Amino acid sequence: MSGNTTRRGVSLAGGSPDAVIPGGLLATFVVGVILGSLTGHLSAPRRQPAVLGRVALLLACAAALSAVDRPLLAAIAMALAMGAENAVFELNGEVRIGLTYMTGTLVKLGQRITAALLGGDRFG
Repeated sequence: MSGNTTRRGVSLAGGSPDAVIPGGLLATFVVGVILGSLTGHLSAPRRQPAVLGRVALLLACAAALSAVDRPLLAAIAMALAMGAENAVFELNGEVRIGLTYMTGTLVKLGQRITAALLGGDRFG
């Protein structure tokens, strides 16, 4: 996601309409974090298998979409999977292992949105 952030910044600075694609992938990644966090929360005792099952399903969808020549939809499914997989490393709503700066920031954003959706701090 750090690369997509850079691509988006360069595109915006240059006035290019290409900024939409990396921006969409960034937003899709955050939605994936939210889906993964919700999956983990709803299946707490079996968090890791449930989250990894969701990731596997999303990646299978990406492969199928790619096979039928739907690259944009495949990229969306992959970005969702990449975001969701971060929930495997959550403990009490926080990531247990360090992530890169930008990706880590996006993961924290998705986790805070999930916490707010589940009745936690609305402005966390």
